[in-house]
Amino acid sequence: MHDWWLALVAGAFGRIVAVKESLVLYRQHGANATGARHYDLRYVLRNARQVLSRSEFRRKLERHLRQAEAFCQRYSDRLSQDQIAMLNGFLDLRRLGFVGRRRVLLRHRFLVSGWLRNIAILLRI
Repeated sequence: MHDWWLALVAGAFGRIVAVKESLVLYRQHGANATGARHYDLRYVLRNARQVLSRSEFRRKLERHLRQAEAFCQRYSDRLSQDQIAMLNGFLDLRRLGFVGRRRVLLRHRFLVSGWLRNIAILLRI
């Protein structure tokens, strides 16, 4: 998604900070195709099949990997060696085994907000 691309660019060449005030109006309703979700235990239990689906997770991961490849191709000449190593670590997730994938996630802190979501990622990757 475009938000991920903007976050990649901002993280690589600027900085990302939290802004506590609302800067845009955001309207969300039940028919939204995407949007904010509250990932708590109730959500996981209600949507357990989708949340725990390895194939759905892999499909989403593959989209992120393709975006990382595009980012690397577009900006590799402007990235530091540490940034390139981090991107290569992420791209290596395709070929690494069980332990290697988890090691990369933890080494480069490829985590999300919320302990429950991080546990789910570590279980599914």
